Amino acid sequence: MPISIERIKPVDFVNKPDDSYFMDFGKAAFATLEFNYETPKPDSIIIRIGEQLENGRINRNPQGSIKYQEVKVAVSVSKKNYYSPIVADARNTKQGAVALPDSFPVLMPFRYCEIENVNDDLKADDFTQIAYFNYFEDNTSSFTSSDTTLNQVWDLCKYSMKATSFSGLYVDGERERIPYEADAYLNQLSHYNTDREYAIARRTIEYFMENPTWPFRLAECYYLKTPLLL
Repeated sequence: MPISIERIKPVDFVNKPDDSYFMDFGKAAFATLEFNYETPKPDSIIIRIGEQLENGRINRNPQGSIKYQEVKVAVSVSKKNYYSPIVADARNTKQGAVALPDSFPVLMPFRYCEIENVNDDLKADDFTQIAYFNYFEDNTSSFTSSDTTLNQVWDLCKYSMKATSFSGLYVDGERERIPYEADAYLNQLSHYNTDREYAIARRTIEYFMENPTWPFRLAECYYLKTPLLL
């Protein structure tokens, strides 16, 4: 599986009045968080990561499949480099979901990060979003027009295809991490318009041969005139 890993630095880094820190990595990605931290004594810090803001802070109660997580990380005098221990989502890591290789860390889509209970003077360069993508050539396609909204729609659609490719298949995103036939077909056609990369489409079609979803079975039952057993 041709996965690429990008190390992304914050595009915005703010020391809040309450001595907490806020950072924005620019775009949401399926990722984990790496950071450097020095402490004069054993302690723990609070890390929050998420996809959505509310009143200038990460939304701690997002709706639907929008992700948020808070973790406490133990820090020690003898250690400087850390990874945030993201907890796997029970819904999209159960049987039936596309499993990531054992060599991958637990990934979660996030754009924003907050740090609390720190004793060190932190800098933006101390934090890195370790983002996972299927092989994707960003410069293969481009689009510009006089309509800034249309440009943003293009960028959003193109990046969404890249961001949700982290498993090496066309999955439904973070909700279930399952490929669905109609969604994958639309993703495939759109992908062909932005990058000359066909392996992920081929792997997804091969996956459907062994793992069809209920819309496919419903259509099959309709044509074969057999009952659908869900």
